[in-house]
Amino acid sequence: MCGDMRAVKAAAVLAVAALAVAGCGDSHKKVAHSGPSRAAFLRRALQVARASNSELANFPPGYGHGECSIPRALGGIHASVAPLRGTCRTRWETAIDSHEPKAVVIFTERWRWPPCLPGEDCVAGGRLLRHTWTVTVERPVAAGQRPSILATHQTGAQAPQAPKP
Repeated sequence: MCGDMRAVKAAAVLAVAALAVAGCGDSHKKVAHSGPSRAAFLRRALQVARASNSELANFPPGYGHGECSIPRALGGIHASVAPLRGTCRTRWETAIDSHEPKAVVIFTERWRWPPCLPGEDCVAGGRLLRHTWTVTVERPVAAGQRPSILATHQTGAQAPQAPKP
């Protein structure tokens, strides 16, 4: 009887190992994609993420960073206010080769407050503030489908271009 139990245990261990190797023991759903290539998806994900919010118009249209003019919302007052000088950065992280085919597009802007006036030495004055938008974009499953926004999350100081309450 002891030999039979060992044989049953060995067969069970082999069956579980075979299922795990085949992916049947995985708790994550695997999705087959016939959609765009990885590079094409990232380009399209960036476009979709950037177009999802008018506050992201001043960000670089590709991966990178540089100086930018950050518009300032006034909360109902219709006066002309000079934009803030700052740095805008666009980057992304991917999970395309994992079980969740998506891109996370990250937009970060930094500026000094109080703002630097033209001709001032801005290195010493003001606090450096930052605001980040994190936009999660789902990769389409089939060719011809458009990537869709799964979520948008914001962190940091209030964005200068955001409407004031």
